[in-house]
Amino acid sequence: MDEAKILQLKDEIEDAQHIVFFGGAGVSTESGVPDFRSKDGLYNQRDVRFDKYRPEYLLSHSCLIYEPKVYYEFHRQKMDTRTIEPNNAHKYLAAIEKLGKLDAVVTQNIDGLHQKAGSRKVYEIHGSALRNYCMKCGKVYPEDYIFTSDEAVPHCSCGGTIRPDITLYEESLPDDAVEGAVRAISRADMLIIGGTSLTVYPAASYINYFSGKYLVIINRDRLNVRLGGNTLVINDRIGEVFTRLAELQGISLGEKLKTKWLKGETKMELIQSFSVDHMRIVPGIFTSRTDHLGDYTVTTYDIRLKRPNREPVIDVAAMHSLEHIIATYLRNDPDWKDEVVYWGPMGCLTGFYLILKGSRKAQELHEIMLKAFRYVDTVQEVPGATAVNCGYYRMHNLEMAKWYAKEFAGYLEANAGNDSIFEYPGTKRLVTDDGQHFYDS
Repeated sequence: MDEAKILQLKDEIEDAQHIVFFGGAGVSTESGVPDFRSKDGLYNQRDVRFDKYRPEYLLSHSCLIYEPKVYYEFHRQKMDTRTIEPNNAHKYLAAIEKLGKLDAVVTQNIDGLHQKAGSRKVYEIHGSALRNYCMKCGKVYPEDYIFTSDEAVPHCSCGGTIRPDITLYEESLPDDAVEGAVRAISRADMLIIGGTSLTVYPAASYINYFSGKYLVIINRDRLNVRLGGNTLVINDRIGEVFTRLAELQGISLGEKLKTKWLKGETKMELIQSFSVDHMRIVPGIFTSRTDHLGDYTVTTYDIRLKRPNREPVIDVAAMHSLEHIIATYLRNDPDWKDEVVYWGPMGCLTGFYLILKGSRKAQELHEIMLKAFRYVDTVQEVPGATAVNCGYYRMHNLEMAKWYAKEFAGYLEANAGNDSIFEYPGTKRLVTDDGQHFYDS
């Protein structure tokens, strides 16, 4: 292993803010998943031979439709990864995601090992063998259904065939996964490509969307593709590379969070707003605290709509409406839905708490908060305002919520380039939504 390259990779990871990992079969082969494209892979096993069929045919839509018994026999013998465990490559990626360094994993694999290791934002561009559905009615079946079914070709109660949710040859890639992958790669400042020969298209072409600072290739074998002069290439086993990285960075790939909590290996920072004169706080987006819980990092942000102690607090019913509407918006935003831990009102009724995975500068939240508060004006009713969700606390005031949201969105837009709305306490001149100016001093 080239230690100099590992140290260079460590430095680049520490400098990057938005990392995306693009992985192929080589990531999973180190866990024991066979790879049919390599000489020791899927189609070179000797226990079962499919000599009359080409490898591509066995994984094709044609085989599934016209020779389903052949397809399902192949699937059961070769695609069952339920007992296979993630290796250190999977675990390292999950760990740096929890630290807020990794934005997403884009994988060509269908084994679900990234999620099993703890990764949350995973774009499976070839689908997953752990999901099954009926081709006729769409009914979803458990992950082990095909493997445990007594039928040679499993059927639904409606008579349709139950198939795995994987992308076969002759089929289109899933739109949601592709769009998410392209979006993540496009905004990344670091792209790590691992365990893939970059020969499977169209998936391999997605790296063309990358225009960031650091491009890294980690693959056991050399690639027969043209790479930029600044590309860091490491020809080694990806699990070993990430194991060494974890050692250098002090990242545990084994212990669970609960163990670290019991050992006291956690760090809780002071709440910044507690040390600020509240008479000097202005509306804005502020980092309140960042908590390091073992390998996990979460950050709390204060989304302040009002100046504490200097103007009336937010109406309770309107605040309850804003809580529901913006929580719904965040849960459905493709870039943020997996990052949000909590959204809820401040007890002082001057704003909201937003807790996110990882650690970001408050300025990075400006765009999503602006969109969220603008969204409020488009809704016709408060989502989730039911007796089941709210109990006796069902007071809502949508019209007033829209007024507060419009006021705050205008304020955010007018002060987008003003650091004072992102840092405790502010001292620069601010522009209010009515065009007036004031100094926070």
